[in-house]
Amino acid sequence: MTIDFPIWIKFILGVLGFLYVIYYLLKIEKNKFKCFDKQFVQLTGALTLDKYMEKLKSENHTKTASLVDMDASLNKLKNLPTARLERCFAGCAG
Repeated sequence: MTIDFPIWIKFILGVLGFLYVIYYLLKIEKNKFKCFDKQFVQLTGALTLDKYMEKLKSENHTKTASLVDMDASLNKLKNLPTARLERCFAGCAG
């Protein structure tokens, strides 16, 4: 036994479901990087993790030398078209 609903009710339910999924995905994405806003007193002292990393990076500290190199490499790639990046990384994976 099925219950027939008018098409506009089905449409509204579909749109509401879609909006809920988008909201939830954005909420998860926002939470993914919250650790950078926290203080880890043993490591960073009074600074948040992101500020501590920026400080180390600006001081050219040995702890972040590899991060500086990775950042420079990623900055070179950031303006490349997606298809070219995909071909590049597909070649690396093979």
